[in-house]
Amino acid sequence: MDFLRNNFIRVPILLYLVGFVVHNSYLASYGSYEFELVEARYMLTGFGSVFIFTSMFLFVFYRTNISDLSKSYEPKILFPWLLRISSIPAGIYSILHSADFLEFPFSAFGAYMDLGIYIFYSSFALLAIEVMRGKRFQSKLLKILIYIITIPFIALLFFASGESELLGQYSKFTLYFFLGAYGIAISQDDEKKGVQLNHLDLDSDPKHEKYFSLMFAFLCLGYGLFQFISIYSNNIYPYIPTALGGSKVVNATLYLADSKAKVKIIQEGHNWFLIYNEKTSTIEKVKSSEILKVEYHMDKLPKLLK
Repeated sequence: MDFLRNNFIRVPILLYLVGFVVHNSYLASYGSYEFELVEARYMLTGFGSVFIFTSMFLFVFYRTNISDLSKSYEPKILFPWLLRISSIPAGIYSILHSADFLEFPFSAFGAYMDLGIYIFYSSFALLAIEVMRGKRFQSKLLKILIYIITIPFIALLFFASGESELLGQYSKFTLYFFLGAYGIAISQDDEKKGVQLNHLDLDSDPKHEKYFSLMFAFLCLGYGLFQFISIYSNNIYPYIPTALGGSKVVNATLYLADSKAKVKIIQEGHNWFLIYNEKTSTIEKVKSSEILKVEYHMDKLPKLLK
């Protein structure tokens, strides 16, 4: 609460900027853009994106020592850590696409998803982690099982990513996120221990070394953020409902003054609709004022209480 109280102006600005970048990165994949400064959806998109990033950070670094990462390399911490990280692509896939157990094909992809979904939700509920803290027979058995399956499970993820392009994108998203967060943790750890990296010659002016390090850091951070946001905006953001900070594509029929068209609505705005016309297979912008009616097509309606 103190953080929000001390940054009650900065936080909304940050959320707005994140939403602006994510949403326009998404629209750019369709050759479009949106530069309206006053747009409430940017705030919602920023909140949804930051919520996902924060949840991933907590999930990835739970029960690790981010102040001294060397203490997280012990087998009893490292193997559950790697297993948990490797299950994230399966968790993302299952959440965004309503995937469930035993509905996948008999393949590397199907085997990874069935096992990965179980590991993801077990870890998320902290069931397996809590059991490992005990000294009972079940705890020791679970530790041995984790030691045995971790490396094969990571290899299975590699082969499964080759069978599913979407899972491959979620794996890259997880990898970029982990490397970015891990790099920040290492830099903080080095700073705490007084470790300094020299990018220039040892006889160089310390001021020049500082400037070079800053430029190098900005370059790496910029590239990582570009890749991370691109994967997120193109492969995760379109599957999240708009009301939850995403931009889910919706099947619909647009009724205009003299025609109608079956479309996929990519973006619904105050002044225009960005659509994919199924008849012409083109991306089009249609003014909102020209649309008389919109029929939304849903596979199933929400269950209503009687």
